[in-house]
Amino acid sequence: MDTKSLHVEIKDADKGEVEALFSTYNVIDKDGDVTLPGAFDDGAPAKISAYGHASWSGVLPVGKGTINDIGTGAVMRGKFFLDTTAGKDTFTTVKELGPLQEWSYGYDVIESEFGEFEGKHVRFLKKLKEVGS
Repeated sequence: MDTKSLHVEIKDADKGEVEALFSTYNVIDKDGDVTLPGAFDDGAPAKISAYGHASWSGVLPVGKGTINDIGTGAVMRGKFFLDTTAGKDTFTTVKELGPLQEWSYGYDVIESEFGEFEGKHVRFLKKLKEVGS
């Protein structure tokens, strides 16, 4: 499993709805990767994990969403499980930390290749899937 960082925007605090632009296509990221258009399946389900990617090692997820391809990148639109203690507590923490908090997403690389991009050696991410899906 690999991970990358992202920031989350609260869309509706009463419903626990969030949105995160988590990947911009055709840009070298801080890990030296270039995610290509089509790397994510549009409409694919995604889990919102407990802190520290704990849901990928057995802790219950705190929300769910979908991955949406917006042409220039990928957005996760999701909702926390506010009817669970873990979901409500995690959402409250995310909301209160605002711009101070940072998330990351986990993914498995299905297809990639190394090459040159803008004069730098990079890994092109061609096909990815959310961990656990």
